[in-house]
Amino acid sequence: MINQVTQALDRQTAIQLLKLAHKYRPETKQEKKQILLAWDEKKAASKGHAPPRWPPVLQAGVKTVTTLMENKKSLLVVIAHDVDPIESVVFLPALCHKMRVPHCIIKVKARRGHLVYRKTCTNVAFTQDNSEDKGALAKLMETIRTNYNDRNDDIHCH
Repeated sequence: MINQVTQALDRQTAIQLLKLAHKYRPETKQEKKQILLAWDEKKAASKGHAPPRWPPVLQAGVKTVTTLMENKKSLLVVIAHDVDPIESVVFLPALCHKMRVPHCIIKVKARRGHLVYRKTCTNVAFTQDNSEDKGALAKLMETIRTNYNDRNDDIHCH
């Protein structure tokens, strides 16, 4: 199982994934404040109040990603290969395979941390997609599915 964590995504696919994930970064404190202020103005102008529409964002953390996978709400999971202790993420590829969620392993956990405004991050999950990125995400998910989910037994045994 630990051998599977050492099989990282190739450089070209990793660059495509990180470019796409950059569009799904969580909002900063200033952006969140702007969204809430716009919602307050809209709520004051009209009698009915609908909650603010939040853009789709990456979800980070082992507990959060595991819960999303168990509830079948994650589209794609990105796992770090340099986690210490490795036992904290070693079960994720098996869970992804069981839930049929495409997953990949990328080197340098600081890359994922940069995506969610943290120093490091062990894993992130895509939960929703924008309509303009639907094709790119589907293509990327298919590439990752053929490289990891379909080859799970081969990678696991060697």
